[in-house]
Parts: sequence; structure tokens; C-alpha cells
Amino acid sequence: MATATLSHLTDKSAQGRFIGILIAGEFFDHARLGNPSQILAFQHALDDARKRYGHALCKCRRSPLKLQVRLREGKYHLAVWPEEGHLHDSNCIFFRDIGQAIAPVETRGGLQIADGTKGVELSFSFFRTNYPGASGNQLPRVEQPGERADQPEELNLRTLLNLLWAEASLNRWHPKWNRDWGRARYELAQASDRITVQGEPLSRHMFIPRPYRENARDELNRELERFVAALAVPSGGQVKSGLLIAPLRRITDLEGGSKALHVRHLHKPIGINAAVFDFLNRNCRTPLRRVLQASELAAPRPAGWVDVRQPETIAFLHVETTSRGGLWARAAWIMPTHPSVFIPANNTDEILLIDALIHGHYQFSRNLFAEQASLRTAPDWILRHVLDPYGRPVPRAALEILPKGAAPEYVGARSALADALAGQGVPRWAWPPAGKQIDRCVPPLPPLDDGDQAKANAILGRIRVHLDVFYAYGSGQQSHTPQ
Repeated sequence: MATATLSHLTDKSAQGRFIGILIAGEFFDHARLGNPSQILAFQHALDDARKRYGHALCKCRRSPLKLQVRLREGKYHLAVWPEEGHLHDSNCIFFRDIGQAIAPVETRGGLQIADGTKGVELSFSFFRTNYPGASGNQLPRVEQPGERADQPEELNLRTLLNLLWAEASLNRWHPKWNRDWGRARYELAQASDRITVQGEPLSRHMFIPRPYRENARDELNRELERFVAALAVPSGGQVKSGLLIAPLRRITDLEGGSKALHVRHLHKPIGINAAVFDFLNRNCRTPLRRVLQASELAAPRPAGWVDVRQPETIAFLHVETTSRGGLWARAAWIMPTHPSVFIPANNTDEILLIDALIHGHYQFSRNLFAEQASLRTAPDWILRHVLDPYGRPVPRAALEILPKGAAPEYVGARSALADALAGQGVPRWAWPPAGKQIDRCVPPLPPLDDGDQAKANAILGRIRVHLDVFYAYGSGQQSHTPQ
């Protein structure tokens, strides 16, 4: 149950949560609640509301939602009204998903600590031995008897990046948000402060470059040099390493099969050896190929050529310094994202979907997975506060892009998931893109639940007759009667 007092109505999460509460006729927003001089006014208003009305009102949605007013240890607190947490705006401090809600992100590991930070174990170390004859491998971690029983599973670069993206809410969108690399960097920095490794904030081991500006070039270079210098200082006979996140611009060849990664906002490339490049080629084939193609000198385009927007590739690198003061990646992972708002997007169809959702003022999230598509137990996309196929408000709907010609195992798994979601009262909107890429457009999306009813009915009518979209409860292979 979500509760709130004046001292707790602050938020460390992305973009800041909405706070707008009507208490016995007085309106309290984030600014007023953050003012210490309003403590008594807040408590007096809650006392008045409890005696006169029995509740306060949250103004996050067009129709106000009731909040409980509780008295505990001589102080009044606000709490979500029973069974109504999922009805709040998804950016509201009182938003809580329904009981059987699917976790927004499937990542391995994570131990929640009482102060709001998240402690994790990593499959790699930020230190390695540095003595004659050392192999360069990471030091083995000595475990105490019974230690693993209370510890989370270890995160690798991929699952740690998923966790960072989710903790920073970069896999979510709200109509009141705006985002560029500067904002994404800020949210990632805040998230890395809340994630701890062996009791230390992850941010102490991480570098995220600021957006490049010519008039701030010298300061940007100094920030990178400070990060490199900190890694170059030996610690107890060990070599230090760190993490770097930045958009990957191009890849060039070096001697001996090594490569140079040129990332945006940095003036120095980062080296990787043939083994790391081979790992990326096997595990991140599509985004890597896209970057390699962009690295080649483009041939002249024929008349009438239309460029299709491609994903921006994010590089997540585990780096050490070189003897010449550069950076060398010991390990790497890359992730394709939307080129403007950095929501994970594997291809141009997903970019089109994100653009349509943002343009339509939707609240939505993109789930992140470590499993292959046929093994996933949640939909790729969740849409909030829309109308179901019958025109009734639902707190969430699943969105799916179903590629034509997909393997039967994949199709069967997604159909089973749609049927399972229908049992939870969650409809599915499915789009199988067809035709030339440059001609594609996203079919009508489920209408918002707080819009004009006549327009909403017209949208639902267009969805029913549209040949390239399916919006229903379940996969259509079973009969589902929504509650």
C-alpha cells in the first residue's frame, strides 16, 4: 500500500513523479509539499479532510481519485484507495499496478535495500591482478559458507544495462516528459547512484559523456581525462576498470584484427580486441551490422531515394586504460534504441510505433528481456489507460509487433501469452507489418480512456475493419469473455 507524508512526498525516479492532492479544498503540489513551512498546514488539512469527507483526492487524472487519510503515531498519512492504485496516472506517486501485473522488466538479480537503493552482484570485477606472470583474468571472489542463499544472481553487462535502463525509466514514456541525450544521461546518472555494488554506488565506476557542444569541448575533454586518470592509478597491486555508456557512431579497423569504437560526444575512440568483436558479432549481430554499414563510405543515392530512420545503437563498455592514456574495452554489449528518446527499439517498425505512441500522447513502457522471444513471459509493450475493444476503460493493454514469416514456436508462444493476458483482463493489440518499409504506417491504436467518446468509438470502428491490426482479448484461437 502506498503511503505518503510530507517528508516522503519526494521522488528519486525519472523525471519526477506527479503530485497534486486536493485536501479539504486546499491544493498541495510538489512545490508546496517540499516547503518545510507547510508541514502544519498539510497536517491540519488532512485532519479537516478526514473529519469532513473521510478522504482526500488525487488530481493526477481527469476524474479525481480518492485517497485514504490515515492516522499513525500522531501523524496523518495518505494511502491509495483499495483496488484503485492501477487507476492513477502511471507517473503519479500513488500509481500501483494491479495484483497480477507483469513485472515491467525481467532482469536477473537485484536485492532491494530499505533506503531505496538496489544492491546487485556482478559477474565481473572492477579490479584485476597486475603482477608478473598474471593471466589478466579477474580475481576470483571468495564466498563465505551459505552466502549465496541470501544473494541475488550475478548480472552481466547485458542484464546490468537492462536494469540501468529500467531504473532510469528510459524504457517508459509519459506525455509530459521530454528527452534527449542530456536528459537520458541525467537519468542514467541518477539510476547509477541508486544501484550499489558491494556497498558502493555504481556511479563511482561509471562514465557517461555529456552532450557535445563546441563551446564546452575543453570541459568535456577534462571530464573524460579525469575518468581515465582515476582508472590509471593502481590500487593495491590491482588494475582498475570502469563502465562507459554512450551512443556508438562507427567502427574502424586497427592492426591485428582489433577495432576502434567511435562513440558520440567523445573525441577519443575506444579499442576492442578481436575476441570482444567476435562476441558482439555472435550476440548482437543485427545492431552491429547496422553500425558497420553506417561506418562505410556511403555510395551516391539514386534519384528519389528515401532514407528510413534507423535505431541509435548504445554501447555499454567495461573499460581499462592503456599505456598511452587511452581506453580499451575488456567486454562490451550494444543495444538499439529510438534515435531521439532512447527507448529500446530493435528496428524501424518499432521506431514507427514509438513515434505513433508519443504523437498520440500515450503512456507506455517497453519491457526488457534477457530471454529469446519465444521464451518470454510478458508482452514487449504495455499501454496504459486506454479503452478495450468494447469501449470500456482498462488500466493496461498489451502491444505486439508480429513479424510475418515468424517461426511456429514464436507464434505459438505469443498466442499462448495473449490468451494468458486475456485471463487477467488485458487485451492485446497486434500489428503484423507488411509492404515496403518506406510505405509503412502504424495502424490505429487503442483510444485513450479520457478522450472524446465519439472519437474513441470511431477509432475502435476503424480498428475492427483494418486489415493490418488485431485488437481483442486473446489470440483468437480460444474464446475469451472479458469480465
